[in-house]
Amino acid sequence: MWIDTHCHLDFICEDKLQDGSLFDNSLLDLIICPSANHKSFNILKKLNQKDKSIVYAFGYHPLYLCDIPKNPIHYLENEVLNSKPIAIGEIGLDFYLGNEDKEKQKIMFKQQLKLFNYVSEIGHRPLVIDSFDIRKDPRSALECLCNEVGLDFIPDMLSWPKGGHKSDGVWAKHWYGAVHLSEGFSEEEKGLPSLDVLQRDISRKALPFYYALEENKLKF
Repeated sequence: MWIDTHCHLDFICEDKLQDGSLFDNSLLDLIICPSANHKSFNILKKLNQKDKSIVYAFGYHPLYLCDIPKNPIHYLENEVLNSKPIAIGEIGLDFYLGNEDKEKQKIMFKQQLKLFNYVSEIGHRPLVIDSFDIRKDPRSALECLCNEVGLDFIPDMLSWPKGGHKSDGVWAKHWYGAVHLSEGFSEEEKGLPSLDVLQRDISRKALPFYYALEENKLKF
């Protein structure tokens, strides 16, 4: 079993990792943990050295861009090549938190596509999947994705019991409202949402990057 988690083990003190493992490894194969900033890269690498069931994704969260090195994309390229993270994540645009650095977010957002192109050119094309496609045809999308990453598709992936889970964590009340009310994937979204002036400007500038990635998404 793999678990793609948002519990951020990089926030746990290293001395909490006792006896070489945090988990019952008879039940879990891999736990994917995203990093949020430059400092957490090294913490996650050390955790992986102590417990091989912990693998990591590297990236810069919009909240922590004050921590980025002078040439962040070069540093990230080196980490991808040398540390071989399982994914790149946490890079995005968030203009509504109140204390965000919009210009740095834009720089990292653009450089994310450059990194995608670079990794693809050296023969390690990342997987791209559109959430719209998952909602349109969940079974076909997940079967395709599982095949690409070498996992067995399990029909139970398509449904879940309504309500929360004890492992949801502190972000549940902010992000999981719709999930807690659901028992499976909802149908694809109909139409586009109404955008205000600022949102339309962001959308206009971000769409070329979306379209560039869309050309490389999984087809099924």
